Amino acid sequence: MNTNSDINFFHCFSFSLSPCRFHCLSVVAPQQNAEYDFIVVGSGPAGCVLANRLSENPQWQVYLIEAGGVESIPHQIPIMAAYLQGTHSNWGYKSVPQRAACLGMNNHECALPRGKILGGTSSINFMIYNRGNRRDFDRWAEFGNEGWSYDEVLPYFLKSENSQVEGLAMSPYHNHSGPLNVEDVRYRTEAAKAYVKAAQEAGHNKTDYNGESQMGVSFVQANTLKGRRHSAYRAYIEPIRYTRKNLHIVTMARVTKVLIDKQTKQAYGVRLLYRNTLYTIKARKEVILSAGAFNSPQLLMLSGIGPEDNLKGIGVPIIKELPVGKLLYDHMCHFGPTFTTNSTGKTFFVSHTTPGLFASFFAGDASTVLSS
Repeated sequence: MNTNSDINFFHCFSFSLSPCRFHCLSVVAPQQNAEYDFIVVGSGPAGCVLANRLSENPQWQVYLIEAGGVESIPHQIPIMAAYLQGTHSNWGYKSVPQRAACLGMNNHECALPRGKILGGTSSINFMIYNRGNRRDFDRWAEFGNEGWSYDEVLPYFLKSENSQVEGLAMSPYHNHSGPLNVEDVRYRTEAAKAYVKAAQEAGHNKTDYNGESQMGVSFVQANTLKGRRHSAYRAYIEPIRYTRKNLHIVTMARVTKVLIDKQTKQAYGVRLLYRNTLYTIKARKEVILSAGAFNSPQLLMLSGIGPEDNLKGIGVPIIKELPVGKLLYDHMCHFGPTFTTNSTGKTFFVSHTTPGLFASFFAGDASTVLSS
């Protein structure tokens, strides 16, 4: 097929299987004044893990709330990650205009993709598995955040991981029996291979960047399972979704407020908007906010917890004045370096997508461009 035909096919396939055409109805429709032991607001990686772990106790009723829908076919295909960030699966946040960043973006506004779907951003991101640098964790602990040194968090990385990365079977930095799959990306362009080879020839070690040292060069480790996206939803919720009767999930439902007792200052429930109707859902034990770096502070402020000036400005009664929503830092990101080659080859992934590739992918072939 020629390039234009391939692009048209890819676009039509994407549109016909767009998110929220499948699985957008709630698993459990809310009931007015229903009570649960735990209410978990937001089903990103943290919310999925919490819902899984809390529901291990059959005596606890757990209510997981998600503003978006459920993964559909496009979410499984790694190459469609960029497409997904332009759909309803993304909250679509942007920054205010920047003076020293995002200068190539419209109005100098940074795109800040956040997942609005079961699985959160793990269902729309580019699936790169990167734990972070040891020294960052150790510095957090040094600053007083007890329990967050690298040696203290490593056991939890291991507990979550099911590593299938080649050559790491005996590594003490990896586990092979956790719920979250990590594997090599089997499709590698000739350019990627040449880059790694050149780095090695320049004296850089080929390293496991989730191991003892991050200094060196490496191919990507990915949160995929046999070439398909393995999100927090796939790892922690899907396997138990229909077997744990004490886990209740509502999708396409947005929490508008955490209900807090003015006398005791204890949260006792949430206000939930579902199909244009407001519901009160109550918690016997805890309300847990895991709605992300943007939505959790927003919910706290709408509930009366936040900076006094902000709350007064929107007429929200103050329950507790706290600097909620302040000091948010995004991490540095740079796409590069960039090279110009004097040879031709496979440049644009989309030009190599054909109906046959999709058939091979869904038959289990993880070596095609669709898994990249």
